[in-house]
Amino acid sequence: DTKGGDVLIGGTTTNPALGNAALPVGVLLDKAAITTGAGAITIRGTGKATSNNAYGIQLKNGSTLTTAGGNITLTGIGGTGDGSGTEANYGIYSTGTGTAVTTATGAISLTGTGGAGSTNGNSGIVMSAGATVASSNTGTITLLGTAGAGGAVGNHGVDISGASTGISTVNGAIVITGVGLVSGSSNIGVTLGAGAVISSTGAGATGTV
Repeated sequence: DTKGGDVLIGGTTTNPALGNAALPVGVLLDKAAITTGAGAITIRGTGKATSNNAYGIQLKNGSTLTTAGGNITLTGIGGTGDGSGTEANYGIYSTGTGTAVTTATGAISLTGTGGAGSTNGNSGIVMSAGATVASSNTGTITLLGTAGAGGAVGNHGVDISGASTGISTVNGAIVITGVGLVSGSSNIGVTLGAGAVISSTGAGATGTV
C-alpha cells in the first residue's frame, strides 16, 4: 500500500517494459497486489517479438490493482513478428478468479493492441475465468481493444468470457470499444462469451459497447 503515492510500472509511453526470451510478457503480475488509495496506477508493457503468448500485460492468479480515487491506466501491446510462434499475443490479458482491477472514484482505462502475429488469436484485450474490472462509486471504466494486424481467425478487439468474468460500475459509465481484424473470419470487435457479465447500476450510470 503506497498510502496515496503513485505507482508506475513500465517506463514511458515510448519506452515501455519489454518481454524477453526468458519471459515474453511485457509486464506480468502473478498473485500480486498493488494498492494506492488516492494515488494513480500506470502500467505499460509490450510482449516480445516473434514469440507465442507474448502478452503486453498479464494479470493472473488473483492479482489485484486497487485505488480509492486514483486513476488506473493499463496500456499493453502484444508481441509482433512474422514466422511461426506468433499467436495469442494479446495486448492485455486478465484471467482467473480474484484477479481484479478496482476503483471507487478514479477512472479505469485499459488500452490493448494485439500483436501482428502470423497466426490466430492476437486480440487486443482478453478477460477470462472470473477476472473483473469494477468501480464501486462514480469511477468510469473504458476499454479500447484493437486486434493485431495478422493471422486469420479469432483476432478480436475485446474478448470477455467465462463464468463471473465481467465489468461493473455503480454510478460510473462503462465504455467498451473493440476493433476486430478486418480480414479473415470470426474476427469480432467485442465478443461476450457465456457467463460474462457487464453491469452498470445506480443514478446516472450509462453503458456503451
